[in-house]
Amino acid sequence: MATAVMQGAVLPLSSATRAHFGRDSDCFASAHVSLNVTVAAVKNCTSKRLFSRDGIWNGFGGKEEGSRRVSVKDLCVVRCGAEKAAYAVKEVTDEDLEKQVQSDDIRVLATIKSRYNYITVLEVVQEADHLLAGARLLLLDNPGCIHTVYYENNVLTNSYYDALATVVPLLPEGPVGILGLGAGAVSHIVHHFFPTVEMHGWELDPDIVTIARQFFNLFELEGSEDASGDRSAGNSSSSFVDQVVVSNEDESKPRMGSGKLKVHIGDAVGPDVCVEGGFAGLIVDLFAEGRVIPALQEPETWEQLKARLKPGGRIIVNCGGDRVIPGEQTKSVGQLYMEETIAAMGKVFAGELSTRYLGRKGFNTIAMTGPSPEVGVWSQALPEPLRDGIAEWRPVS
Repeated sequence: MATAVMQGAVLPLSSATRAHFGRDSDCFASAHVSLNVTVAAVKNCTSKRLFSRDGIWNGFGGKEEGSRRVSVKDLCVVRCGAEKAAYAVKEVTDEDLEKQVQSDDIRVLATIKSRYNYITVLEVVQEADHLLAGARLLLLDNPGCIHTVYYENNVLTNSYYDALATVVPLLPEGPVGILGLGAGAVSHIVHHFFPTVEMHGWELDPDIVTIARQFFNLFELEGSEDASGDRSAGNSSSSFVDQVVVSNEDESKPRMGSGKLKVHIGDAVGPDVCVEGGFAGLIVDLFAEGRVIPALQEPETWEQLKARLKPGGRIIVNCGGDRVIPGEQTKSVGQLYMEETIAAMGKVFAGELSTRYLGRKGFNTIAMTGPSPEVGVWSQALPEPLRDGIAEWRPVS
């Protein structure tokens, strides 16, 4: 069995499902397997890939040279079925973690090679016997790492994205920066529960933003002008190198959004990441090739980000990690990167750094700067669906 690995998630694929991605997709055989899309299993993450370098393997098992458009009828795309509760969250069991996603339960909505990424959009059908039933997934990088999980009919993702949004009540008034926007998983959650918060999202690849608007409803968070005509914010698809895109949206419908998210294209740790008066908070979720980017293991990076906060501001970070196996002596690459990231943060935020291990909800470790909050007060300030696990934060000594 192979897995599609992400910055914080692993999607196990059956052998039949791997055929959708081509002959060279037998990746991560030694990675820890999980069905919850929040597992940071990144062992041997760069050993193989889901895509052929000289072409893109489409949903039919064939290689695409160049661009073409595929109709909904061709791929038999199934939309989400019955309405789900807005906050449907399931307790993850060991049995859940061993299930595979079957090929019949997956629809390939897009496969694109941009200047920066191999991009795939998948949809798991609502009827699937799987934690990801009804989800849309954004996969990036050569290994096919999952970078966004989104449900149209369920606000929560049952993964680390939900935990990142819990920082908002601890912040002073002011804008929140999302470094590593992806297709907008965290921004959707923040906006739903905290609709007055102004967000600024940074994403390096403009084609990801285009995909996010078409398949992940990112335009709902943007202003109408941003979502309909700003080439600098990634609206043009002219930079696609190769593409197979399902046209399953009404492209004529007006792109009207809330105006609470401003999308910026560029380096998320570059000098242009700033707002007047400073950020009230920064949500950091920066991965490449399935691993935390190297810049986050450098104290200088955290010094720079700290300087962009307003007084009382905080940073919350997905540090990745891996599934902890009792008795296992060797640490995975994911664990090593996670530890180095927390160590670098600790040098800058000494005495004001806490972490939380997410266990079955992802096996990620997330870190947060600032004084340790009083759990009872924090919990009461959160909407009830986000309170789970708040007591699991621990200060870093």
